[in-house]
Amino acid sequence: MRFDGDAPIAKRAIAWPLLVVSACLFGFMGVSTDWHLRLVPTLFLGALALYAVLGAARTPKKASKKPHAVHADARGLSIDGAMYLPRTAIVSAYGAPDDDLYAVHIEGGLLRRACVVYLDSEAQGTAMLA
Repeated sequence: MRFDGDAPIAKRAIAWPLLVVSACLFGFMGVSTDWHLRLVPTLFLGALALYAVLGAARTPKKASKKPHAVHADARGLSIDGAMYLPRTAIVSAYGAPDDDLYAVHIEGGLLRRACVVYLDSEAQGTAMLA
């Protein structure tokens, strides 16, 4: 089965959490001496890194205003002509109504790409999921 259409999409924002985690790792590097004086900042940086990763794991950005060319087939999901998620990288996909649109959520794993495709009807959503 294949799906071709134009639809707004929302991609998972993963760049800034990775920047926060890398900044926290640099902060951890200074903890090697006087650990008892740096315990509170270390715990704070660890909590911040955990919050950044867990927050990005399930929250895609808002939908784009302009529609993108979406193509789904046996190879995977392509957006604007470029392969976005190969079929082997897709962990789960499901559809759900979202206001007057139908949202198809496609998950690619913990630090893999993920997106939400907003379609006009549930029939288009089930065609894409097939």
